[in-house]
Amino acid sequence: MISAISIVIIAAIFAVVYYATSGMMANTALVSSFGFLALISIIFVLAIPLLARTKKPFAIKLLANRRWIGIWTFIFALIHPLLVFHFFYRWDVSRTFGNVYTPLGFVALLILAAMAATSTDTAVRKLGKNWKRLHLLIYVVLALVIVHSFSIGRIFLESLEGKIVIGALAVMVVGAKVFLKLKKPEQAITGERVPISAESQAGQQPQ
Repeated sequence: MISAISIVIIAAIFAVVYYATSGMMANTALVSSFGFLALISIIFVLAIPLLARTKKPFAIKLLANRRWIGIWTFIFALIHPLLVFHFFYRWDVSRTFGNVYTPLGFVALLILAAMAATSTDTAVRKLGKNWKRLHLLIYVVLALVIVHSFSIGRIFLESLEGKIVIGALAVMVVGAKVFLKLKKPEQAITGERVPISAESQAGQQPQ
């Protein structure tokens, strides 16, 4: 289901962009669309455990499919630089270092690649505690992608308003997760009942 939805999203982006624009504008729109989609997807993956606390069936299904959503987030992110190389760099790798912000995006992509490659039960067993440490790097990825996209992003993040909205959304999601993380020890000390989250029921997942 997640794969089908993701493929439809990819096809829809190509269809809409080429229907609405042409030439260099179409190329820029495609590159920007997948970069923005990757950023939104990273924030969404982080927000899934928060949504699961509502115990709504849809949120529980999202949590159960969180690894697949993470894998497709990597695919969205991978399409972005492939389009950049095809349309603008003409596969000249040296142009990657034309500014300080582009390499940040590639570092984020490498981390996402490692996370996608280890999104299996076998990887969880073999890596042990290191698996969770690796997948906690999603916060580093988010920071890198925000700096990258806010600095050289086009269309969606060129305006100050767009940056404020996305920045506020990222801060709210990360802030809520930090708050809940800090609240757990307090609940244990005071003897308050800590609700069993859907995340624990769905198996080991990155926070």
